[in-house]
Amino acid sequence: MNSTSKILLVALGGIVLGATAGILLAPKSGKETRKDLMNKINELKKQITDMLAKGSDTASETIDDMKKKLSAMEEELKSKKKA
Repeated sequence: MNSTSKILLVALGGIVLGATAGILLAPKSGKETRKDLMNKINELKKQITDMLAKGSDTASETIDDMKKKLSAMEEELKSKKKA
């Protein structure tokens, strides 16, 4: 992994953690919080897709990994929502 990929990974990780912390610490009901998290996940997925479309070839491995992690988070939230 080159330095550009590492920087991108750290930046995306920071965005994900910051957004998640902000949503989880907000005084909302569980249903509203899950909805907010799903919206943030979808926004991040779109940003990642946009970055790929712009030709971020050097970071494609890192981006694919982040997309998988975001999809896993999304599935986990969906399963908790059904419970």
